[in-house]
Amino acid sequence: MDTINDNFNCPDDIEEFFDLAFMDGKGNALAADMYRPKMQDGSLLPVIIFSHGGGLFVGTKRMNRLFCEIISRMGFVVYSLDYRLIDKSDGLEEISDICAAFRFIKENLHEHGGDPEKIFVCGESRASCQAGILQ
Repeated sequence: MDTINDNFNCPDDIEEFFDLAFMDGKGNALAADMYRPKMQDGSLLPVIIFSHGGGLFVGTKRMNRLFCEIISRMGFVVYSLDYRLIDKSDGLEEISDICAAFRFIKENLHEHGGDPEKIFVCGESRASCQAGILQ
């Protein structure tokens, strides 16, 4: 049970889609959460791809849920990514996980109302390094 998220209600003006599944190149199951404003006029929205921090030791895509909702309220489609932590990888495989997430997002962006010409990548802590490497 995830007490923080189980007791948290989504704002009425935001749509949340949890655990959008995708696979990395080696067949490892990964997931992303996606947030977007409910009220859309049909125009494409800019996209934020966000990776959580935690120094590769801790963290999940959902630990920054409130941040993702706030950014979504500002008119963005927001993806929050999970990647393998150090106990499940060699310390560099998270980069391939993030690349797999990018491919998944690119393939599904049209369904989510995201603008492929306006994609921004960000992260906190260790994930900011990932974002810098991948830009």
